[in-house]
Amino acid sequence: MTPEELQRALRDSMSRQVAAPPAPAADRAGAVISRGRRAQRLRTGTGVALAAVATAVVSVFAGQLTGPGIPVIGDPFVDPTASADVPVPDGPTPGPTAPDGPPAVDVVVGATLHTTAGGRVDLSAVGPVATVRRAPVGWLVITRPRPGTAGLWYVTATARPVPVLTDIDAVTVASDGQRVSWRAGGTLSVGTLSGGTFSSSTDVPAPPGAEPAGFVGVAVLLRRAEAQGGGYGLWWPAEPTPPTWSWNPDALGVYGQLPENRGLLGLVSAGQPARPCLAVLDVNRALAPLRTACGAPLGGDARGAISPDGRWLVADAEHPAGTPTAGPGSCLVVDLATVFDRPTGARPAGPALTGDPVWTDAGSLTYLGGPAELVRVAADRIAAGGEGVERFPVPNARAGDPVVLVADTR
Repeated sequence: MTPEELQRALRDSMSRQVAAPPAPAADRAGAVISRGRRAQRLRTGTGVALAAVATAVVSVFAGQLTGPGIPVIGDPFVDPTASADVPVPDGPTPGPTAPDGPPAVDVVVGATLHTTAGGRVDLSAVGPVATVRRAPVGWLVITRPRPGTAGLWYVTATARPVPVLTDIDAVTVASDGQRVSWRAGGTLSVGTLSGGTFSSSTDVPAPPGAEPAGFVGVAVLLRRAEAQGGGYGLWWPAEPTPPTWSWNPDALGVYGQLPENRGLLGLVSAGQPARPCLAVLDVNRALAPLRTACGAPLGGDARGAISPDGRWLVADAEHPAGTPTAGPGSCLVVDLATVFDRPTGARPAGPALTGDPVWTDAGSLTYLGGPAELVRVAADRIAAGGEGVERFPVPNARAGDPVVLVADTR
C-alpha cells in the first residue's frame, strides 16, 4: 500500500468512528471489564491493575447513569458485612416477607422422623420421643420410657438406632449435637459423642437434687430441686474434683445463652411483690443478675427461645390463676434491645409454646401451638405492631399422633 493509500484508509476509518453513535455508558463499562479480564488471563500482574481500573470506570459510569438527584443505594463494591461493630437498632426493623406454605422444619410424627428433604426415619425402636437434636451426622433422640427416667439414642438414616444411655435420671444435649451431660443415681457425668459412642467423659458425685439442664460454653447448667433450695448453678468439668458448687436460689429458669458471651438470659424472682423478672445472669459470679426488667409479664417456667442474633425472645406469658394455659396472647415477643431500658418491651403473639421451639431464621420462630398445629411467629413484625402469626397443620399428622420438632443447632 502506498503512503497515499494508507493515509486515505486512516481518514476513512476515523470518519466512520466519528459518524457512529457513542456506545452506552454501561456498554463502555462492560468493554473495559472484558479487556481487563482478557489481560488478566494473559498476565497476572497486569490483570490486577486493569481490574482496578475497570472498577473505577464502572463506578464513574454508574454515577453518570443515575443522573443528578437520583441516589445510589449502596456501593456494589463494598462488603456491607465488613465491619463487625454494627450497632443494634433501638427500634424494630422490618423483616423479610414470610414464605408461602408451612415452615421448613424436621418433625417427628408418631414414630417417624420426617425431614425437610423428604426423608423418613423409623423411630419405633427407641420408645416415646421427648426431644430430638441434630448431630454432626444423624440425630440424638432423648426418650422418656417411664416417668422419672430418660434414655438417649443415636439415629441415622441408614442404620438401626443405637442406644447410648439407658435408665438414667436426666440428660441434656448441647447445641453442637456432640456434648452430653446426664445424671444416673448419685453420679453427674459429661461426655463427648462421636458416632454414637463417647470419646471422653467426666464423672463427679452429683449435688443433692441437681440435674443437668443445658450447656453454657464448656460449663454444664444445673437445675436444683425445690426441696434443696431451688435455683440454678454451673458445673465446670475442668475444675478439680470434687468441684465446688454455687447456686442462685432466686433463678426461676433459663432461656439460653446470649451471643458474644454476654451472659445467660433467664428469670429471677424480684420486685415488690416478688414476681418473675427477666434478667441477664453473670456466668462468672454464680449467675448473679447483671440487669433486670420486671415489665414483661413472663411465665415463671421460662419456656421460650432467644433468636440466633440475640435480638428477640419469644416466651410464654404468665397465666394468672383461673385462666387457660393456651390461647391467643399467651406467648410474647420481647425486644431484648429495649426491654431493659423501657417499661414496655413485649407484645402478645400466638398461643402458648409446646415443646422445643425452632428459629428458622433470625426473625422467625416455629413451634407447636397444639397437638397437630405449627405456629410461625415473625418477631420483627409483631414488635412493629403488625400481624406476624401464621398457623399450619402439621404435615402427615393424624389425630392422636404425638408430634415433636427437631431442635435447632446453631
